[in-house]
Amino acid sequence: MSRVVLITGFLGSGKTTLLSRVLENYSQRMRIAVIQNEYADASCDSVQLKMSKWNFELVELNKGSIFCICLYSDFREELVRLVVEKSPDLILIEASGLSDPISVGSLLNDSSHFYLSHILTIVEPSLFLKMSGYVKSINNQVRVADSVVINKCDREDSVQIEIVKERIKSLSPNAAVACASFAELLESSPFSFDNIFLNRNELQTLSRVVNERSPANAASPGTRPVNIHSHIFRTTKRVDKERLHIFCRTIPESVIRVKGFIMCADGCDYMIQYVDGDKIATLTPVDKITKTEVIFIGTDITAFINLVIDR
Repeated sequence: MSRVVLITGFLGSGKTTLLSRVLENYSQRMRIAVIQNEYADASCDSVQLKMSKWNFELVELNKGSIFCICLYSDFREELVRLVVEKSPDLILIEASGLSDPISVGSLLNDSSHFYLSHILTIVEPSLFLKMSGYVKSINNQVRVADSVVINKCDREDSVQIEIVKERIKSLSPNAAVACASFAELLESSPFSFDNIFLNRNELQTLSRVVNERSPANAASPGTRPVNIHSHIFRTTKRVDKERLHIFCRTIPESVIRVKGFIMCADGCDYMIQYVDGDKIATLTPVDKITKTEVIFIGTDITAFINLVIDR
């Protein structure tokens, strides 16, 4: 029977960075499988993981949330197939940043092939405080957590971090809370990743899931948070470098997240990353790619795309 660790967190909180750290530290010590879930019909995060040298099995489930009825049966079938065919010691599930995991008990319970060992939620301080007031899923991601990692603490002062901790404790009083930078726990952390991923002092996760919030243990309806949409742009045309730099400096407030890979007219290829609160989008050089593929997530995401790609 395989252990499952669910990794949740809102857009841009650092879930893929955390996954990379886990694979780096544990993929040589156990058989690991990764399931990545994206609301869009493609996942740029999976491309990022595939570029790594770590040994693991990867499954992508896109076009919806794994906690939504639209992917419920596919997700269960993929989990069973993974266990039967690959016998992983550990299955890491990276849920979509927009997903609501409140029905996780019905999704990962009652199986002879796998069991839910731990729920780890990662939050980005400023975006968490900004969004938790009106995006229900970001609060539910914390409510179901056994452990919460406040990531990117190097960007915030201690007063802001304490406010985030208080908010987390109001939502999930029993969750262990730790601070991190680049998804690496600080020395003051009350827990270690060994406790979670090596199954030391395993917590009884299922007993803490609030099943009454999901009537009759049913999967949650397939609705997205109000006014938040995703759009994926693909092209084989190379992007003008000057226009790309202008875009990186002028992303509007309506955009929550930008991630993907871009081919530039100067012959270089880049990974683009942006999360609401960043001053500019970052461009990281990567090896040759075959097409531009960028995912935009926000409340109004169509008006500005021409700033990047000259159609």
